[in-house]
Amino acid sequence: MPVITLSTAPLLLLPLLIPVVLGYFFQVRPKQRQRVVQQGLQPGDRVVTGSGLHATVRGLDADIVDLEVCAGSTHRYERTSVVKVLYIR
Repeated sequence: MPVITLSTAPLLLLPLLIPVVLGYFFQVRPKQRQRVVQQGLQPGDRVVTGSGLHATVRGLDADIVDLEVCAGSTHRYERTSVVKVLYIR
């Protein structure tokens, strides 16, 4: 039977810490970046929604963004549906 000493005890915690660290980098960090993108929207920005719609921001409310798809065609979306900013004015 292997002997666990004070110097090898931290190594036993390593398999428990790896999933926590990976979860942080693969789930929490991307959501933080997306939140920053959504809060920094301004009229004139070219954006992409989660459904793949490419549009220009025309108006902003607290939770709603007005997106212009083509000239004269404006749609209202939740701010959380914007996943990427392509061009910032």
